[in-house]
Amino acid sequence: MATDALRAHIAFIALAFAAAAACAAAPTGKTPGHPATAAPDAGAPTRGSPGNPSALRPVALANAGFESSQSAPTEGLDGWYSYQHAGAISYLFVLDEAVKHGGARSLRIDNVGSEPYGSVAQIITGRELSGKTVRFSAWLKTRGADANGATLFVIATLGGNIMAHNFMAGAEVKGTRDWARHSVTLAVPAQADQLRVGATLEGKGTVWFDDAELEVITTP
Repeated sequence: MATDALRAHIAFIALAFAAAAACAAAPTGKTPGHPATAAPDAGAPTRGSPGNPSALRPVALANAGFESSQSAPTEGLDGWYSYQHAGAISYLFVLDEAVKHGGARSLRIDNVGSEPYGSVAQIITGRELSGKTVRFSAWLKTRGADANGATLFVIATLGGNIMAHNFMAGAEVKGTRDWARHSVTLAVPAQADQLRVGATLEGKGTVWFDDAELEVITTP
């Protein structure tokens, strides 16, 4: 049931939950407010293949590898917030130290009920990415993922209204798959004032999510 309507509904729920979830995403002792991108060093080298006109400029994400161990039901994941389709609890969000791509842990999403999807996301505020093309990448591993499987996403908004999005349509990770790097790109509208990036599990199964990266694709 991979339809634009369902994916738009997922995005809508993400926005609806953002205000309350953002408070949960900042544990006690952390700077209040949404996680935001940090400006890269002016002299930081770009990455790209020799002769390729496009280069990649990294944008900082909070807790991109889920190395922070600060997590509790009332606090959420350090730097991230989680949500699911309305209804009985159907998705669990767990820091997993036994299965990870890199570092000490990954983020695992387990389906435990009948609701159609569960997601984890991070919010980047400000206009420094407006008018640019971004690429969001992460490593995913799945077990028994059915329906629409696991996907990455990037959503651009203005005043809470969705302007553009990419939900990895047609490239969903299904079944049981070992770690692999996946990515989505988005041309961020010039008026956008906020970006959301993350991962979704639709349907049964489990997905592990680790080592996320956000980059600006630049053309010299």
